[in-house]
Amino acid sequence: MPGLRRAIAIPVLVSLAPGFGSLAIAANLASLKSNASAAIDHGKNSEIREHARALHVLNRLAFGPQPREVAEVEAMGVNRWINWQLHPDEIDDSALERRLADYRAPFMDPHTLMMNFPPGNLVRQALKSRIAVPGGEPQHAVWESQMAIVRQRQMQKQMQSAQQNDAGTMTQVQGVGSAISADAMNAASETPSLADNERKLYADLAVTSMVSLPPQQRYEKLLNMLPGHIQEVVRSLLPRERPELISGMTPAQRETVVALLNPRMVVVNETESVRLLEDIYSEWQLQRVMTEFWLNHFNISARKNEMEPYYLPQFEHEAIAPHALGKFEDLLDAVAESPAMLLYLDNEQSIGPDSLFALRRE
Repeated sequence: MPGLRRAIAIPVLVSLAPGFGSLAIAANLASLKSNASAAIDHGKNSEIREHARALHVLNRLAFGPQPREVAEVEAMGVNRWINWQLHPDEIDDSALERRLADYRAPFMDPHTLMMNFPPGNLVRQALKSRIAVPGGEPQHAVWESQMAIVRQRQMQKQMQSAQQNDAGTMTQVQGVGSAISADAMNAASETPSLADNERKLYADLAVTSMVSLPPQQRYEKLLNMLPGHIQEVVRSLLPRERPELISGMTPAQRETVVALLNPRMVVVNETESVRLLEDIYSEWQLQRVMTEFWLNHFNISARKNEMEPYYLPQFEHEAIAPHALGKFEDLLDAVAESPAMLLYLDNEQSIGPDSLFALRRE
C-alpha cells in the first residue's frame, strides 16, 4: 500500500545514511505539506468560483442577491437554479401573497376599479346625468365627494371669469375717499373676520377629537361627512398628523378615505407599490426581471389620459407577466389586443375604410 510504503521508506533512509536522514525527512514532509496546501487552495478557489457564479447569476437574472439566496444557489447549483426559475408555477410564492393582501386596487378588473375609484371623466358624466352613480356604500360616498369637488372647481372658474370681466369694465368712482383700488378690495375680502377665525377654531377642535376616536368610529364619521368636507379636515391637520387620520383602519377603509380625497391616487400608488413589492420579495425573480424588461419595451405612460392608469394593472398581470418567459409571438398578440395599449395608441380614433363611421360619411 502506498501509505505503508512511505512509512517504511523514511526509517530505511535514516538507517542507511545517518547524516542524510534529517534532510530526507524534511524534504518528504515539505512535499506532503505542499501537496496538501495545493489541495486546500484548489478547494478554496473552487468555493470562490461557485460563490462568484452565484452572485453573478443573481445580479443578472434577479433583482440582486439576498444573503439566503446566495447560499441557495450555491447549494442548488447555477444551472439547476436557472431551470427552477424557468418554471415559476412550481415555486411557492405565498410569502409575497401575504404582503400583497393589503392592496386591493391592482387586482380589480378595470370596470370594478372605476366603480370603486372613479376617474374624472366619469365623475363629470355623472354630474351631467349621463351615467348612474353607484348606490352602495362606500362607492356612493366616494362618487358624491368627487362630484362635489368638481362642482366647487366649476364654481371657482365661473367666479374667476366674472371677476376678470368686472375688472375689465371697472370705472373709477369720483369723489374724495370713493376711489378704492382693486388690490385694496381683494385684501379686504381675504382678511379673515372674527367669525371666520372662531369657526376655524371649532373646526380644528372637532378634527382633533375625531383623530382620537377608535378606527371604526373615525372611519364612519369621515364616510358620513357632507361631500367635499373631508378636504377641509385634511387641510386642518399638519402633514405629520395626517397619517393618524387612517391609523388602525383596515386596508379597504384606508383606500376609501384616500379615495374620498383623490381616487386616482389610490390606483396609481397601489399599482406602483405592488409592482415594487413583487420585484423585491417574489421568489419568481427571473419572471419579475423579464416582466420589467417587457414593460419597459412595451412602455405605456399613466399620464396618457385620465383612464390609462385603470388599465395598467390588467396590462401587467394579464398581457405581460404570463408571457414574460414564453414565446414572443404570444406576448406580442397579448400586448396588441390589450385595452391599455389600444387606449395608449389612440385606437378609438382609428377609422378604417369599412368602418361604420366611414360608411356613414359616404
